[in-house]
Parts: sequence; C-alpha cells; structure tokens
Amino acid sequence: MKGAVVSKYGSAGKFADFVGWSGRKARDILSGRQNPTPRDMVIISDAIGINTPTEFCQIFFPEQYTKWIAEKNTATNLAPTQGN
Repeated sequence: MKGAVVSKYGSAGKFADFVGWSGRKARDILSGRQNPTPRDMVIISDAIGINTPTEFCQIFFPEQYTKWIAEKNTATNLAPTQGN
C-alpha cells in the first residue's frame, strides 16, 4: 500500500493532505503500525485508483493474496482432468 501511495503522491504527507488526514495517521497506516478501518480502506482505494477486487486484495492483503494465488495454482495443478 505504501508503495502505491508514494508512487502517486510522492510522500505520506502529501497523501495525508489530499485525503484530509493528519500526517501521523497516514504514516501509521502506511507503515503498518495502525490498521485501516473499512472507511479508511475506501478513502485509500479512491485516492490511489483501486478499481477491482483483485487490486484491493493486492494492496490491503498482499501476504494473504500471494499465499492464496500459490495455493490456487497448486490446487489447479493437482486437480484431476475431465474424463480421467
């Protein structure tokens, strides 16, 4: 999430100004010291242009998303094919 925010706004401070948060709140959320509320997630999503559920998962749940993709790929490779 921090990378997407800094890429678009240049700094946590500029992002905070854009969304109307204190610099401390923005830094705490972007550094992982504070979990964003569902409302914070909507604000961040709108501010950085998240448009799909996949993008949302990649930004807010990157570790879980990566594990899910790996597990999904493993399960797909192990699944029996039709007619076998």
